[in-house]
Amino acid sequence: MPAAVKSSMPSPLNLNSVKPKGRSPHVSSLRLIDPLPVAPKPSFGVQLILTLRKVLTPLTLLAVIGLLPLHHWTISTQQSWGKTYRELEQLRQDERQLISLTEAQKYQVTEQIEAASVGVIPQGPSTTIFLQPQPLEPAPVPTEQPLILNEPILPPLGY
Repeated sequence: MPAAVKSSMPSPLNLNSVKPKGRSPHVSSLRLIDPLPVAPKPSFGVQLILTLRKVLTPLTLLAVIGLLPLHHWTISTQQSWGKTYRELEQLRQDERQLISLTEAQKYQVTEQIEAASVGVIPQGPSTTIFLQPQPLEPAPVPTEQPLILNEPILPPLGY
């Protein structure tokens, strides 16, 4: 390297010979950064709001997490009730259809019997058989017999 370039660059081992420009020689070369200014203390209202936020944020999170299962249960219960109600309505409709079908078949059988004279006698008081009810007998009273045991009664083992 040329001598002019060599003299302008400090050597890596001789850092103490480099002095900062524009500073007095009494200031240490280690103090290059000014300290940060201290922030003013926030007012009581701001401190109160910050404290409330610190307290209420976890409480709100816990409340939301706690209400999620309740919300899920409500939704699933409503869906279950809706499904069960639809099934009930379908069963009621099927019942009405079966009743009407049964009555229509009864009517058809009655019409066929009346149309064809197959020897069926119409129902009336003169053709109906009335049976006399049996007289009521008192229920037999059981006789009490003394209890005879061959083995002594022992308390249960669990007591």
